[in-house]
Amino acid sequence: MTLMIKINFIVTCIILVFIMWQDIFFRKITHSSLLLLFVSLIPLIFLQQQWPNVTFAILTLMGGFLLFVARLWGGGDAKLVAILALAFQGALFYDFLFLTAFLGGTIAIFGLVFFRNNLRSHGVPYGVAISLAFIFVYPLPSLFY
Repeated sequence: MTLMIKINFIVTCIILVFIMWQDIFFRKITHSSLLLLFVSLIPLIFLQQQWPNVTFAILTLMGGFLLFVARLWGGGDAKLVAILALAFQGALFYDFLFLTAFLGGTIAIFGLVFFRNNLRSHGVPYGVAISLAFIFVYPLPSLFY
């Protein structure tokens, strides 16, 4: 990773930490924070000389919309995954989805054990799982390949 990519990744991680904070305390992911994330993610994608993966983004947005209509998932979570999907190429996206599901399940179990009443009334802050999965999975190619 070049220095510019590292700096941009750190800025993106800071924005994701803010989104996690919003989701934990308010159970909302605001449009302004998603727009800020999108703006920070675009240079990160192009600095690595890759095109945004619009196909993954559209498919995840459609799937997230269906889950939102079924009241299984929040709309902000669907938009967050769609924005982050722009950054992934190929099989790395599936690693991101798997880790998101694993972390989401872990957070749900932790919440049931320690915060049962709050979890029942407000739901699982899934933005935390989504953000952490991106932070863990995105730098993998530069670390191991």
